[in-house]
Amino acid sequence: MKYFVYILLLFSYLKTLSQSATSSTITHENIGSNVNSYAGEISPIISSDGKTLYFVRDGHSQNKAGQDIWFSTLNEDGKWNLAIHPKNPLNQGYNSGVFNISTDNNQLLVRGAYVDGEYENSGLSIITKNKKGEWNDPEKLEIKNFSKYSSLGKYNGSF
Repeated sequence: MKYFVYILLLFSYLKTLSQSATSSTITHENIGSNVNSYAGEISPIISSDGKTLYFVRDGHSQNKAGQDIWFSTLNEDGKWNLAIHPKNPLNQGYNSGVFNISTDNNQLLVRGAYVDGEYENSGLSIITKNKKGEWNDPEKLEIKNFSKYSSLGKYNGSF
């Protein structure tokens, strides 16, 4: 009987938690034509200082692949500048995406495993800025059993 009461309390708590989580409203906001385009803008991630927005643009005519990395910076008026489509090494002709940004804005965790600047296969890489503020070639992260577990389904992001 004691366990039954604990289980009822647990379900009651989970139900309350679930209701509060679903009662919040998600608002989609068009942040202007400098970022939003005819193509799909997906997987947005903002830098820790809130001044750079990286995202994937899906199916844009300027993309080197189906999905490329784009970014926009926030101007002094609080509006986003025209989105920039960076070239190599951020976009190399393979589906790209930024999964995370270091707090100092000098490293990106990106989709794809790159060795000596060349795409090897699925995986993750780190891209680091040099002293001039330019992006270096991506460096593959060696993740134990990555292929084993990533083959179980499509991965969508990494942190």
